[in-house]
Amino acid sequence: MKLGVVGFVTEWNQIDAAGARHIRENGFRGLSVFFSRPLEADLARVKELKQILTEAGLDVAQVNGAYEALVNPDDGLRAAGISGV
Repeated sequence: MKLGVVGFVTEWNQIDAAGARHIRENGFRGLSVFFSRPLEADLARVKELKQILTEAGLDVAQVNGAYEALVNPDDGLRAAGISGV
């Protein structure tokens, strides 16, 4: 089992190399990553984050995003929620 941390970092684009190393130096092997606007995330920056985490020896244990409710009765909003997932 790997020890991970949730809530240590707020938003995915706030994670940098120093922060990732700090998490690893505190004995954690994984972290939770939060995307407040997953459909607007810059793919190049997401790939950069993946490289930062890999170099720090961290795995992504959980990914969360803010998106519309999947059971919304409005077809358009429900579709947006599905896209967000």
